[in-house]
Amino acid sequence: MTDTNIITVSEFGQFAPEVDTARFDSPTISGVISQASSIVSDILDYTPLAETLTVDLKGTITSKGDLVIFPPKVPVQSVTGINIIRGTTNLSMTLQAGGIDVFNIDFNKRKILYPYEQVLLQGNMIVNNFFMLRNYDFILRLAYRGGFEVSELPPIIKRATVLIVKDIFNDQQNSAGASRITQGGITLQYSSTRGGESEFVKEAKRLLAPYVR
Repeated sequence: MTDTNIITVSEFGQFAPEVDTARFDSPTISGVISQASSIVSDILDYTPLAETLTVDLKGTITSKGDLVIFPPKVPVQSVTGINIIRGTTNLSMTLQAGGIDVFNIDFNKRKILYPYEQVLLQGNMIVNNFFMLRNYDFILRLAYRGGFEVSELPPIIKRATVLIVKDIFNDQQNSAGASRITQGGITLQYSSTRGGESEFVKEAKRLLAPYVR
């Protein structure tokens, strides 16, 4: 699991210039962002940033004889290995022919399709096509990179993270749980709600809803 922060200290300053962080140094702010990133991952039920994974899962053989794989973490960035395992049998699938991938990652990067006509397995069992596997209980071992690269992380996920960071700072500055404080003719309105979630958290969850697994 990756521990990389979803946003940087600089990005937080750009997205939330109204938050006074003058009394905090960069490592402290980065620590708060790390805490917020963890909360966002908990809400989503996965870490959104890309990581390299090896997972065992079930595959689907379509009526056309194609193998379809639905990786648990998306979007799929790349695939480095696909093995079909049944008992002591381990079949390694050829991923390229002439330097070109023989599998397809769909437009939304949510599934991998290995076409029937491209099947080429190497191992201690002869399999000429995926139809031969339809009546067997087998496991797919998939090595791939899944999740959002930093450069393609949806802005909405970043916005939600900013809101969680603001909520954490809000709690630190308003430990008494007041709804507003007036001092020197200036009134500060806080987002915290006693006995429930703050408006920051509610809005963050609303923004993240389309990405929840």
